[in-house]
Amino acid sequence: TGTGRNLFFAYHLDLTLHAQALADVLSSPSAASKSIASRADRRFFWNRVMAAPVMDAGGDAFVLPMIVGSIGQLADVPAAAHGKAVSLTLTLLARRSADRAGTRHWRRGTDTSGAAANFVETEQLVMLDGGKVVASYVQVRGSIPLLWSQIPNIKYKPTTRLLASGSPTAAFFDAHFDALLGKYKGVSCVNLVNQKGSEGLLEAAFAAQAKRYASSRSAALTYTAFDFHKELGAKNYER
Repeated sequence: TGTGRNLFFAYHLDLTLHAQALADVLSSPSAASKSIASRADRRFFWNRVMAAPVMDAGGDAFVLPMIVGSIGQLADVPAAAHGKAVSLTLTLLARRSADRAGTRHWRRGTDTSGAAANFVETEQLVMLDGGKVVASYVQVRGSIPLLWSQIPNIKYKPTTRLLASGSPTAAFFDAHFDALLGKYKGVSCVNLVNQKGSEGLLEAAFAAQAKRYASSRSAALTYTAFDFHKELGAKNYER
């Protein structure tokens, strides 16, 4: 159910959980028996602070988690599977994190807990046979998880500044990707920033931290630099 302000909730389904996370919850009798609010992903539980007094008093069954983002769905999409005609339902959900949300330029990088600015989880669901078969593809985006700023000024593109390097940045970077790997098991990073100028310094710092993390903490993190403006600046998207 939408509110008209990009806020969504559901009476009998936890919108904060992607399909795999929901399947994991439902496969555990102890987790499945909990209320939707008590097992919700707190990152996308936008009314969690408002609901805290009710939940602390034991009224979590009366709380409906609300997400901020968008939801779109196409029903009865014709397709073929194993040589047979089938009808698909396609759903696209975007869940914006309640942690470190803000406006462009003013909110950049990570905080000391590892929460990246303007983090969004996007999930594409393909369902057939009335939902008996469900396939899910999840992609996340967020500000580069380093300490950096890009304060607005009269220039079209404000200067990017790294605010710290070494151990402080490494600790926050590690906290960010430890949390991501805990949620998603494997993460493939694609960095779209320019590889020259002030953004080039940011790309180099991200690449160095990703290399350090993959070699010292977990090889489940991979990193690819893709200069979006260089490759697609002429709008040659077919390349």
